[in-house]
Amino acid sequence: MIVGELLARARTDLHERGFLYVIRFNLNLVLTLLRYPVEVRVCRNRTFEYMWTSLPYFCHWYNITYANERAIEIPIARHFLSGIPRELILEVGNVLSHYGTGGHDVIDKFERAPGVINCDVVEYHPGKRYQRIVSISTMEHVGWDDRPRNPGKLPQAMMHLQDLLAPGGSFLITVPVGYNPEMDRMLDRGMPGCRTFSCYRKVGTDNTWLPCRWEDIRNTRWGSPYPYATGIVVGVWEKAPDKDLTSIPDPG
Repeated sequence: MIVGELLARARTDLHERGFLYVIRFNLNLVLTLLRYPVEVRVCRNRTFEYMWTSLPYFCHWYNITYANERAIEIPIARHFLSGIPRELILEVGNVLSHYGTGGHDVIDKFERAPGVINCDVVEYHPGKRYQRIVSISTMEHVGWDDRPRNPGKLPQAMMHLQDLLAPGGSFLITVPVGYNPEMDRMLDRGMPGCRTFSCYRKVGTDNTWLPCRWEDIRNTRWGSPYPYATGIVVGVWEKAPDKDLTSIPDPG
């Protein structure tokens, strides 16, 4: 997590959770950074299960993936995108480029970076549809990080992204539990049209993530008892195939 993001998060936490929480979170962050040389060696030999597939944990200094949910989000996203031409991929939230995966379309409302389209997700009309759309720990920010907050934007964005799928295409999101109450309520009610709904719970201080039930993580809070997420959800939506894929107009 870069300095600007840390400062923004600290201001929010100071207002919502208090001074002691901010001190504890940032102290844990410093200690975690100091563990990087050891964690790199440990990470290389660890795997987790996703959809009956064993995937390796991901370890990288940027955003200290070895200590948070990125350790499993990045491998899941790469597995989901495997074999798909880059021009048929859309990423919502600029995450994968920080870890060497790029060349596809990326929209991000806030982050300024080469190749990133700075656009609100609900206003994105590219003139084409995609075989894969992926969003890593980004959808929970939609509407919630707006000022004033706009809780109605989240379901609107979810529907809009599904509309941007080509026939036979898939849309995957990962979201932390306990960050955005509106997202948590959507998860609790069940995500309409979601084909697969996988939950993971962080266990212990060594960043081990285990598959679990929604009931096991529904009441967890972001940043407690560990820095970052304690529970995450991975959801996948699919659009039914169409016999005629020669012309796929933009739904917007």
